[in-house]
Amino acid sequence: MRYSQGIAVCATGLDHQSTKPVTDDIWAADQALTLTSSCFLMSSKDNATMNQLLSLLEARYAMRVLWALRDGHAQTFRLLQDSVGGITPNTLNTRIKGLRDAGLLEHGNDGYRLTASGNNLVKRLGDLPSFASKWTAGQDRPTA
Repeated sequence: MRYSQGIAVCATGLDHQSTKPVTDDIWAADQALTLTSSCFLMSSKDNATMNQLLSLLEARYAMRVLWALRDGHAQTFRLLQDSVGGITPNTLNTRIKGLRDAGLLEHGNDGYRLTASGNNLVKRLGDLPSFASKWTAGQDRPTA
């Protein structure tokens, strides 16, 4: 029997750190343990991949840069700086470099725009506004 340490991702939207026994049969199935139909244990490789992506996205203003380019229109450096708001040129240069190195952003004759991979990520993040509204409304409720 092998043991896999990872993160269980469930329909509740919560991440649960866990160490679960994983049989060789389940291990062979893409190193993913299905706990329920809507909950799975991420393999250590998937966990490392998620950590790498989250590290990139949690850098100051990285998400704002991606979000500013979500409409598909290229933006010059100055326009992107205005769209993000409050970002210094040095920080914007650093974020652009990191996002370009990650293959999420590219620069063309008309300015910066998302790559296909960047568009895919932003599309997946598109549920955040709805979640944020519901989450904020839930924060306003008094606790018992």
